[in-house]
Amino acid sequence: MGAISSALPHALDRLATDSSRRNTPRAAATTSRKLASTKAAEAILIAASTGGPTALATLLSRTGKSRIPIIIAQHMPADQTAGFARYLAGETGLEIVECCSGDVPSAPVVTVLGGGTDYRLGRGSCGKLRLTRARHERNVVHPSADLLFASAADAGIKALAVV
Repeated sequence: MGAISSALPHALDRLATDSSRRNTPRAAATTSRKLASTKAAEAILIAASTGGPTALATLLSRTGKSRIPIIIAQHMPADQTAGFARYLAGETGLEIVECCSGDVPSAPVVTVLGGGTDYRLGRGSCGKLRLTRARHERNVVHPSADLLFASAADAGIKALAVV
């Protein structure tokens, strides 16, 4: 576990900035072609549930300031995510804010999605990453990681997804 903890921040940073990455293992098994677009990741999307707060604090502490936006979907009620953002900021020394909709803050600010609802990630009129409130009826926990991840893919946003 210790080896994973120490290697993960470096691996995430390398993946976020490596423009020569190949397809996923499944796709790489069937073909050795490169991704159609080799543009580096534009955001890191993190989904967490019950065990998330401690794991997120550890991950963010070891990752440090990111060069790309980090967006966290922590399954949590709406009245607790602002306090959770303050907790993470205190534990990590990073600037962490709660965001419920609108433009995603620029890196190195880390965004915690407001609890109790779901969000889509897309692009605003100037190409900036933008969150809009949504509802994922099939999901009982909010914010929905599935909807967040799928909306980023639908918008053509290159993202690293961490669960």
